[in-house]
Amino acid sequence: FRSPFGGSADDLRKDQARLSAQLRQLQSTLETSKLHVAKIEIARTEGDEFLAKYIMEKRAASAITVEEMNKAATDAGIRALPENAGYEDIEGSDTLQMMSITANFEGSYAGLAKLMNLLEKSPRFLIIDSMNLNAPQQQNGPQTAAQQNLNVSVKLLTFVRHEPGDVE
Repeated sequence: FRSPFGGSADDLRKDQARLSAQLRQLQSTLETSKLHVAKIEIARTEGDEFLAKYIMEKRAASAITVEEMNKAATDAGIRALPENAGYEDIEGSDTLQMMSITANFEGSYAGLAKLMNLLEKSPRFLIIDSMNLNAPQQQNGPQTAAQQNLNVSVKLLTFVRHEPGDVE
């Protein structure tokens, strides 16, 4: 007995059922992939918006951050002292670096507390990494804590963007 070309009617029905099931599975996979692509596009767009809003360009970041710290110090009624900044590469990123600024301030406890509050509420993405508070020795006799000037050293971290070809 010979089978007809392409198989018997029963074989063809089985092939059709198998291929129809395979087609449904592939269509389901395609729809799932389309949903993933849409979510990835949303994440990419939101990520780009976050970077544009909160991550400063490297060439202006130091000046902008220092200006903001000095304004916060003035608003808090304390004196800003010299600061220094440095940059560290972030592993896995060609365009982002972490900027570290160590800034010093002098003023009353209330003023320094207000400064920290202003820095925490900054529209910039600033991270207060550490803070060291020192009370200088007074030669003029005892003073209350509220009257005494304090020195504080604050280490702030923020992220900056740069293009790989930018001049350092």
